[in-house]
Order: sequence, then structure tokens, then C-alpha cells
Amino acid sequence: MEKYENNLNWNDVLKLFLDDVIDNCLNEYYQELLSSNDSNKEVIL
Repeated sequence: MEKYENNLNWNDVLKLFLDDVIDNCLNEYYQELLSSNDSNKEVIL
């Protein structure tokens, strides 16, 4: 958590943290889709 500066309020910290988490989840999700050989699989968001 050291990349979050102390002068940010908690809403900003939460927003940044959630953005990171969501990005990571989406990246893993898409990597899993891309690595899958099933071409019939649709992207569901």
C-alpha cells in the first residue's frame, strides 16, 4: 500500500485500490479467455 500517498482521503484510496483489483481481475479473465481454445466462448461482462 506504499504507493498510496498519505494526503489522499479514504474515498480516493478505496477507488484506486478497487480500480487495481478490477483491472487485475479483468486481466486474468481475458488471459484465461485468450488462452482457451474454445472459439465458441463469448465474452461476458
